[in-house]
Amino acid sequence: MSDTSAFPEADTTADALAAVVGAWYRRTLQERVIVGCRVADEGRTLAGQAVFDLDAEHTHQELLGQATKALGDLADAGVGSCGGESGDIGESVVRFSAGAGRDVTGAHTVPLVELGADTSIVVTAPDDPAWDEREAAAYAALVRSVRTAGRAAPDAPIARLVLPADEGPAFWGTPQAPIEAARIDDLIAGHAASDPEAVAVSCAGQSLTRAELDACATALAARLQFHGVGPDSVVAVLMHRSVDLIVALVAVLKAGGAYLALNPDDPAARLADLTRDAGVEVALAQGDLAGLVPAGITVVGPAEPLDQAPAWTPPTGLTPDHLAYVCYTSGSTGEPKGVGVPHRAVARLVRGTDWVDIRPDDVFLHLSPVSFDAATFEIFGALVNGCRLAVLPGGRMEMDRLAATVQDERVSVLLLPTGLLHATVSSTIDAFTGVRHVLTGGDVASAEHVRRLFEAHPDVRFTNGYGPTENTTYTTCWTTDTPPASASVSIGGPISGTSVAILDEDLNPVPTGVAGELYAAGEGLAVGYLGKPGATAARFVPHPFPSRPGERTYRTGDLARRRADGGVEFIGRADQQVKVQGYRVELGAVEDALTRSPDVAVAAVAAQREPQGGKRLIAYVVPADPQADTAELVAGLRKRLGAELPAYMVPWAVLVLPGLALNRNGKVDRRALPAVTRQPRDMWNEYVAPTTDLERRLTDLWGQLLGIEPIGVEDDFFDLGGHSLMAAELLAVLQSDLGLDVSARTLYLQPTIAELCADIEQSAGPSD
Repeated sequence: MSDTSAFPEADTTADALAAVVGAWYRRTLQERVIVGCRVADEGRTLAGQAVFDLDAEHTHQELLGQATKALGDLADAGVGSCGGESGDIGESVVRFSAGAGRDVTGAHTVPLVELGADTSIVVTAPDDPAWDEREAAAYAALVRSVRTAGRAAPDAPIARLVLPADEGPAFWGTPQAPIEAARIDDLIAGHAASDPEAVAVSCAGQSLTRAELDACATALAARLQFHGVGPDSVVAVLMHRSVDLIVALVAVLKAGGAYLALNPDDPAARLADLTRDAGVEVALAQGDLAGLVPAGITVVGPAEPLDQAPAWTPPTGLTPDHLAYVCYTSGSTGEPKGVGVPHRAVARLVRGTDWVDIRPDDVFLHLSPVSFDAATFEIFGALVNGCRLAVLPGGRMEMDRLAATVQDERVSVLLLPTGLLHATVSSTIDAFTGVRHVLTGGDVASAEHVRRLFEAHPDVRFTNGYGPTENTTYTTCWTTDTPPASASVSIGGPISGTSVAILDEDLNPVPTGVAGELYAAGEGLAVGYLGKPGATAARFVPHPFPSRPGERTYRTGDLARRRADGGVEFIGRADQQVKVQGYRVELGAVEDALTRSPDVAVAAVAAQREPQGGKRLIAYVVPADPQADTAELVAGLRKRLGAELPAYMVPWAVLVLPGLALNRNGKVDRRALPAVTRQPRDMWNEYVAPTTDLERRLTDLWGQLLGIEPIGVEDDFFDLGGHSLMAAELLAVLQSDLGLDVSARTLYLQPTIAELCADIEQSAGPSD
């Protein structure tokens, strides 16, 4: 498939090459563009490559100079002259293939741009189902636009060239929710009134009907009210996944408050920071977790008898614009930001959805940490729509327990964070038996894993979603009944109650296929960041094309481009945020924590792809004392970070370097940071080598998962960088490959290879 067009005036090969490189940069924002070049010269066909290093400050004139030099270098190297004799487009003078270092005479995965002797060009789509005739036409138009704009403003940076926008509105989608907004607690109470005996929630053999859930939540809400909880009061919730947790969340909403779910595994310093920042005065905590609640906060237990509750007076004046919950993201300065999400936004996520078909007899599974915004869909997708909510009991994630719960509870709607989806498909594909709709989100989904899901369960429906916490879990979604045909999994288009746009730095819409920042608007927007008007104003900005007074839009900080089919293609971050284990992390927050140490002069943090497909953090530090002992420095930094940051923000590896390379703007050159595929063992304890066959097999397996060598039998799995998803995958591989049935509890209590082997041998009993 191709698009044929002509440049409007006499052209040169250098002009064409500069336009191709500039267009590819505007499409992908790749700072290194490798161009394959095939030239027709005196009857010969010769090929070569040119490498362009760009940044946002490069001007079109500079790019044209690089193109001229590159063509000269190719000629000097024997590729030949880049001129040619007249001929039709089938005898092109030159073919350019930007973005790949392969021979452009063979198969290609990027567009080919052919320049004819008559200055015509042909853009041929690559061998990728994600490209079609419309995409080829859009890229051809982009090449022409970049060339025209560059000629008109040769001294303008390539990134700031003004390109003609598409016809039609800049924002696309349906910003108005399909159903009038309502409060979540009112919707849940409505189901209790209409069918009180239907089961609302179940967990490990315990269940509550809708009427029982409403009664328990009302009694607990009265106790919260007694302790001063009212509209927009933030109530901390520190509880394991359980029926009591669901009662607690509904109770907070009925009292008019907003819940702040806390992770009991977080350091005490972080729990104190979050509750202080949110202004928490009352907390709901189960008995074994009550001691983790920071001092000065009133602790209310969830399980007192109903007849001992104070009298209940329904609060007045509550609206869908009051807060439902607060969810924290990491801040670039190390200070976390609390996102305040109103009832209106939650209702938009789960009511009248055009991206997921929710049926009255569906069973949802709640398995995400309640501090993770995926839990919003899991819990309220069920309760608001009158479905049953099954709860995976609290505890460490185990694949066999997950699979058993899905089957025992007859789960039909299952949301798995991306990393857990990949691990489940790889190790426990039968867990999806009977599931009607599988959803994922939080990171880049692997097309191969999705295809394997469909191979094993061809009748399943699948949704891949994208969205920041500030726009309530999902912003765009791609829902399909067939496996993806391309190498990537689409994130689709805006969901109901949402509109999106791709804009440049000046809030101008960019053409289809051009990279820009993704903006989101509609009913899903949060109210902002609690107590941070400056940060709120910077990210929640006035809508550049408002349909009503006061309309806002959220700057996601994500780079994307609009596809010709109306979908959104995610590129990456415009800032230093990454997703780690499904959580959004500001690299600057980790860097700030490192540089607060007096032992560190300079620090940089980068994200690197894990072998399992997720991301892990790598820290690069320059010591304040060049003579410092590296092992002691790294151990001290790990201990310091572990006391300040949640586990997912602690770097997988810390590399000590004599200095960090800078780019021409004086900033750390992140492209020059060394990649780490296997980090050396850097533990405080002495290395003990494996001696038995089982120990050797386990050290090999740990090394593959953790990317560390060598691994000693006395090394702690979690001190080496293991986390819950890796633990789940490890246990699944032990079962499938070695036939060893090891529980998550065993791994967490006996996290060294020596301890595991001793436990395995003891469980096996004496040999005959």
